[in-house]
Amino acid sequence: LPVLVPWDWPRPRPGGSVAGSGRDMIAAIEDTMGDAPVERVQIAGSPFTTIQVRNSEMPVTWGFKDNYFMLGVGEGAIQGVLDRGATPVPAWLDELRNQTEIERPATYTYANLKSVIRMSAAVGGPEVQNVIGAMGLDAISDFRSVAGLDKKGFVSRTRVGIDGDATGILKILQAKGLEKSDVMAIPGDALVAAAARFDASKVLDGWLEIVGQIDPGSEDEMEMWFRQMEQALSIKFQEDVLNSLGDVWSLHTSPGSGGLITGWTIMVSLDEPQRIQELHGRLLGFAQGMMMQDPDGPRIKTFRFSDRDIFTFHVPTDDFFPVSYTHL
Repeated sequence: LPVLVPWDWPRPRPGGSVAGSGRDMIAAIEDTMGDAPVERVQIAGSPFTTIQVRNSEMPVTWGFKDNYFMLGVGEGAIQGVLDRGATPVPAWLDELRNQTEIERPATYTYANLKSVIRMSAAVGGPEVQNVIGAMGLDAISDFRSVAGLDKKGFVSRTRVGIDGDATGILKILQAKGLEKSDVMAIPGDALVAAAARFDASKVLDGWLEIVGQIDPGSEDEMEMWFRQMEQALSIKFQEDVLNSLGDVWSLHTSPGSGGLITGWTIMVSLDEPQRIQELHGRLLGFAQGMMMQDPDGPRIKTFRFSDRDIFTFHVPTDDFFPVSYTHL
C-alpha cells in the first residue's frame, strides 16, 4: 500500500534540519519509537526508514525521493512504486486525458470494474451471478474519472465503459444527451440541480423484465398489482400516465423557492399535456371524494398563481411539509 505526497519544503542540511519543515516532525516521530526494530535502508539511492510493526508481517517504510514523501506498507511497496513510475503511461490514463479536457486537472481515478464484478460474482455464487446478469452489470468494463478546475470553478468528468450491447439497467438508462434547452427552467441561482433524460414507460418495462429474471413469478405479481390499481382508479397506468410524460426530468432547489429544506422542485416534460390535465381532473375528483370521508384527514387545496392552478397536498400535522404541484 504505497502513498505519495508532493513535498516542496526544503531539505535538511547534512548534520542539521530546516526549522519548521515537516522533516523535523518525521524525525521526532522516529525518536519516540524507542527500541522498536527500526532499520535505515537505501532504496533507489535515497535513504528510507523501515519499521517492523509488532504482531504484523508487513513492514512500514517511509522516506523522501526527489520531491515526494513516500510511505509504503508491505514488503517492496516503495520499490514497486518507483519501478512502475519508470514504465510507459497506462493506456487508460492517456485515453482519459484526451477524452476529458480540464484546464487544471487535480485527480485521475480508474477502476477495473469488470474484474471487481467478476470476483463479486464468484464469491456470491449463482444467486449473485443471476442478479448481475439480469441487471446487465456484467457488460461494464471500467470506471474513469477526472476532476479539477477551470476558469469558473470545479469540474468533474466521469465515464463508465461498456463491452458489447447494453442490457438490463444499462439499457433502461440509454438515451440521447441533454441539450441546453432541457435545463432552461432550472433557475440560475439554484443551490443544487440535477437533470436526466429517460423514458418512464421504458423504465417500467425494463424493470419488470429484470425483476422477472431475478425472481421468476414476481413480475406477474407486480403486473397484477398494477391491474388492480388501474381498475380502482379507472385508468391505464402505462398508457394514460407514463406514455403522456416526456423524457426530461430535473430536480433543483434555490433560495427563491425555499432553500435546502422546503424548496425542492421536481419537473418533468409532458408529451401530451392535455391528456395529463384530463387525467388529473378525474384523479383529483376521486381523491377529494375519499378525503371527504375523514374530516380531520389530508386535503388537496387549490389556488391561482400566474394564471395557473396550483394544487397543494396538505396533511394536518407538524411533521409533514405541504407538497405543491401544477401542470403547464
